[in-house]
Amino acid sequence: MEEDFKKQIKEMSKKIRKRIDKYSDFKHRLPPEQAEKKIIELSPPNAGITSIEFDEALGEVIIEARKPGLLIGKNGVMLRTIVKATQWRPNIIRKVDTIKKFEKKRRELY
Repeated sequence: MEEDFKKQIKEMSKKIRKRIDKYSDFKHRLPPEQAEKKIIELSPPNAGITSIEFDEALGEVIIEARKPGLLIGKNGVMLRTIVKATQWRPNIIRKVDTIKKFEKKRRELY
């Protein structure tokens, strides 16, 4: 039954030529404090996570790391693990050690 639903959504998105994102309901997501602990627990210690920020409107967690490849994992295994454990959609950004102005601009955008 779920397979049919997924096929219907794919067909609909092809017809209207738009991307369809699905968001988990905020009731099903872990609270940000618990989700942050869970993400740190699941991630490899040498990934170098520097900050974790939550966008509650989109249900997205922005993770800044020195080695984002370790957080993504082979074929996105770590991403799927984080989603299953927390119900937050991870967006992984590489930590840039350059000018502080860039950091301020990024925080303004998010």
